[in-house]
Amino acid sequence: MADCKGLPIDALVTAAVQTNHVIIGGAVLCGTIVGLRVVNRDELKVWDIPLKISYFPLLAVALTVAHAYCGGLIQLRVDQLLALHDADLKRCAWQTLTTNGPLIFQGMEPRVLIRSLQVPVIGSLNVYTFVQTDYTTKLLFLMAASVIAGIVASSVDFDVANRGRWHAWRKLLLIFIFAVAVGLANWTIGSAWAIAVSRLMA
Repeated sequence: MADCKGLPIDALVTAAVQTNHVIIGGAVLCGTIVGLRVVNRDELKVWDIPLKISYFPLLAVALTVAHAYCGGLIQLRVDQLLALHDADLKRCAWQTLTTNGPLIFQGMEPRVLIRSLQVPVIGSLNVYTFVQTDYTTKLLFLMAASVIAGIVASSVDFDVANRGRWHAWRKLLLIFIFAVAVGLANWTIGSAWAIAVSRLMA
């Protein structure tokens, strides 16, 4: 039986913990931003340093980059585990993550490949499915939604007097498109590392 305390599993768990910090921390920050706008505040104090809420979109991009980096580490650690060709070690890594691992991995169900499509220019495109009881998918969806809400709340002018102006509506549309793009980027990144981890059960 493979040793669950081996270095490859420890490395994977470390990457998972870092990813968990980024996702949970980002979601909490997004919720805080929305809450501050609800009570009509435009500043957030961090260590007694006032920060304008309007800067949050830049922070959301930074969080997305951090998410991509941590997700890349997860995929790297999974590849290293798979290269060992040890079925017991793979199973043990999966059980460690989904049972005793960070919050976003607990209760995770493996993604299942349902088809592989040939797409011009892109090449092969794999399509995966997930079960509705998968907690990881729900948390990733909440994170993506909270990022969208946070960007919109931090950037939109809620002054009723400005709503009739064309430039205000154009700005609102651009903000919404940007927010959805960042949210989808985080969803895509999360899906990529979730699929990578699912390979442990293949």
